[in-house]
Amino acid sequence: VFVNEQVLYTRSELTRHYKRGDAAGVMADAGFKGHPTCQFCKKHFYSDQELYSHMQTQHMQCFLCKKARPNDYVYYKNLKELTDHFVSNHHFCTHEDCKDKHPEER
Repeated sequence: VFVNEQVLYTRSELTRHYKRGDAAGVMADAGFKGHPTCQFCKKHFYSDQELYSHMQTQHMQCFLCKKARPNDYVYYKNLKELTDHFVSNHHFCTHEDCKDKHPEER
């Protein structure tokens, strides 16, 4: 993009650009609908690929659900949420010797 092609936004226009895309202009004409956002961090990413990379590295997936439904992309914010998922959806060992283990090892 050349300097003379750069779009300048007010604070409110930039917020709209991130969330819903532009109301008018080149980006609106191209069908841009906003930047993808992490539902946990509320951080915006340039593209779906960058969001996917973030989700894979910063959040967690259930290996059992992923194996059963490989085309579903369900993430958990942190280890506590993943553990809660294991407790309510899978056979989860509560034996004293297992309490400090990762939920995937229980």
